[in-house]
Amino acid sequence: MVLRHLTALAGVLTLYACHGEATPSASGAVDGEEAVAHAGPFAPGVEPGSHPEELAIGGVRLHLDPDSCTLTSLRAEQIRSHRLALAPPCHFSAPPGAAPRVVPTDAGDVVIVESSRPSAAPDCDTGLQGLVVRAGEVRPASEVQEVTACPPYEWDDIMYHAFAFDTTDPAR
Repeated sequence: MVLRHLTALAGVLTLYACHGEATPSASGAVDGEEAVAHAGPFAPGVEPGSHPEELAIGGVRLHLDPDSCTLTSLRAEQIRSHRLALAPPCHFSAPPGAAPRVVPTDAGDVVIVESSRPSAAPDCDTGLQGLVVRAGEVRPASEVQEVTACPPYEWDDIMYHAFAFDTTDPAR
């Protein structure tokens, strides 16, 4: 367990070093941005947002490993890992040609992670799992939504709001 957290910390710190970015402040703020996509560590020199495996929302830095569908979150000195209920590869959902979409809801800011495989033409079997970020905490939705649409796709606000109230938070 400790080794897993140390490995996650080393990976996150490497992300900052690769991008020449400042590490988060004690308050958790990262470069004063609320929701900004950054290129992943496996693509140095790529324009920010062109590989949406890294995202900052409300002072929380999220890194998604597309090969394992493991999400690592960093806020101040706190690092958490979540194994998402999606089949690899997965990525943050983004409309065509845009950065990952973050929708504010009463439960917190919601971003969708998606995993897709081709099925009978012209469809795809796509799994969607929402992540709710509120007060520095990341809560994955407890269920995966299965749809027949091929990414990139712009999901409507209803999908984001549905995920906002379907989380593993025991208080809900």
